[in-house]
Amino acid sequence: MNKSHLIIITVLVAIAIVSRFYLLGTVPHGLSWDEAAVGYNGWSVWTIHRDEWLQILPISFKSFGDFKAPLAIYLNGISTLLLGISPLTIRLPYAIFGLLAFFFFSLLLVLLSKKQWLTNNGAIYGIFIFAIVPWHIHFSRIGFESGIALALILFSSVLILSSHFITKDWWKFSSIQLQVALFSLAGIMSATSLYAYHSAKLFVPLFFLLVLILFRKHLRSYRLHLVMFILFAFIVSLPLGWDTVRGEGATRSNVLLQLSVSQPQVYFRTVGQNILAHIDPAYLIFGKTDTFRHGSGSFGIFLPGALFLLLIGLVSPALRTFSRRQFTTAQKYLYLITLFWFVAGMLPGWVSVDVPHANRTLLALPSFVLFAIIGWDFVSGLFLSTRTLLSAISKALLGIILIVDVLYFSAYLQHYYTSYANISGSDFQEGYEELFSYINHNNIGVTYSTIVISSKYGQPYIFALLFNHINAISYHQGALVKYLFVDSVTEGDFSRKNALIVATSDDALSAKPLHSIFSVSGEPRFFIYESNN
Repeated sequence: MNKSHLIIITVLVAIAIVSRFYLLGTVPHGLSWDEAAVGYNGWSVWTIHRDEWLQILPISFKSFGDFKAPLAIYLNGISTLLLGISPLTIRLPYAIFGLLAFFFFSLLLVLLSKKQWLTNNGAIYGIFIFAIVPWHIHFSRIGFESGIALALILFSSVLILSSHFITKDWWKFSSIQLQVALFSLAGIMSATSLYAYHSAKLFVPLFFLLVLILFRKHLRSYRLHLVMFILFAFIVSLPLGWDTVRGEGATRSNVLLQLSVSQPQVYFRTVGQNILAHIDPAYLIFGKTDTFRHGSGSFGIFLPGALFLLLIGLVSPALRTFSRRQFTTAQKYLYLITLFWFVAGMLPGWVSVDVPHANRTLLALPSFVLFAIIGWDFVSGLFLSTRTLLSAISKALLGIILIVDVLYFSAYLQHYYTSYANISGSDFQEGYEELFSYINHNNIGVTYSTIVISSKYGQPYIFALLFNHINAISYHQGALVKYLFVDSVTEGDFSRKNALIVATSDDALSAKPLHSIFSVSGEPRFFIYESNN
């Protein structure tokens, strides 16, 4: 790569950092109850070595009827223990791993370009997409574990690919020993991703099995490498395997479609409908989503120009046959690996109950970008055409695609930090932090005998534990005994003796509130009252 490429990469790194960290603690406003649970359990296991249910250093964390993967929770414990409990510190590990995923993917593209599996310009274009794609930015800024798993899988891929560039001995180690060490570390990273997010349990074994089959004739000299990869992956995944068989590790399987032996046609028809839901332009480009936790609502997960090139890349074998431009061996392998990555990454979403699901399919993001790069390299190859008109059209097309995606990204950021920030608060339980700050700073725990809180926004107890810094032992010994969480607040609650009453905007009450809490958009979130007695 030349100097101009390095300048472009530097700019893209800056964009990736800013888009993932700017106003991280305040946009989106509030915390979802899953973020609150991850933050609380992480803080709890690092302070008293137990989760909220007093389980000692568990592998699966019980939370709201299911069980969460452990890695994000333990990482969260480090940030909240060192920096204090806040939305920023709870989201910080996700943003860090989001940035690491960008670095690892960029390095992967550079290595692929060095092996001439793609062009230098194609690699730069892929780095450009990954830096600005809304799909990755969104899930790097909130508490979803998929981004952590993605970073670890990309790191594993980089380690395997980089081993091919080690041809000389270094210090006291031979090149073979160094290669084996990288494969071993890759096995550790791949297995660690299984502790990060449940979708990785489908993706990792399927993808690496497909790649192993693809390169089976080329791996005779890599038998030791593969043995060490598998051995270390097996050792690291043993606790998770035990938890899956004997514990609660398989509990999240209830989010997947269950195959009915008597009606397999219904199952496969539903999977087909799920596949179509994930390629719906309303979802990919125009922001269709069931919750603001999974998207901005106005901008889709992918870039429209890159999506056009993705389609070209997907059908590039047919286009090359038509144009009599043959696949090189490297291009063939890159296409097949990308196709395997796409299928393995999308599978958790295709067999899911809730569709389309941007979070469960985030592991497929690299394949989206790789297909777009394949499309880019196909179109840019037309530059060399002896037909002047065709060469000019291809250059203009790529220029238009870049302009469209830059404008789309700019509009997305403007929307994200303004409209989305204002309208997404209800999906992130906005107002709980201010509510418990008010309670703590007014000695309400001493002043009132009972604190009644409406549960209409969902799971208020976890926010009480989190923002009151109540450890799990104290919780089970009655630290929340003064709190009464009710489905809704009614006029009858005013007859309680010496009670503080916290109602939501959905609770219709005639009394004048003692204090009110509003969202950043000015919408009422909580009304705080005193009882009549």
